Amino acid sequence: MVSVQTDSDWASDRSTRRSVSGGGLRLGPYLLKTWSKDQGHVTKSSCEAELYAAGYGADHGLGLQSILRDLGIVTKLEVYIDSSAAVGVISRAGIGKLRHIEVQD
Repeated sequence: MVSVQTDSDWASDRSTRRSVSGGGLRLGPYLLKTWSKDQGHVTKSSCEAELYAAGYGADHGLGLQSILRDLGIVTKLEVYIDSSAAVGVISRAGIGKLRHIEVQD
């Protein structure tokens, strides 16, 4: 199974007020990759910062899943997020009141 754990630190860069995303990519019990990177733009809330971190992590997980599928290995992908607000946004059908995310991305 491919699993991804993500987290973000909202507006942690004091000079630019940008958030930092971090995470890890695992294949079964093996840690394959970790990352920590500044997000591309200033986020308006910690939920938004967590959403971008989760999207970045899911992108890496899907990439590994695709490589494994090319090798004939079919796996599940799980993305772990510690923000209940971000999980709520991901779970709903529409973007709701977070229209600025839709416009920005």
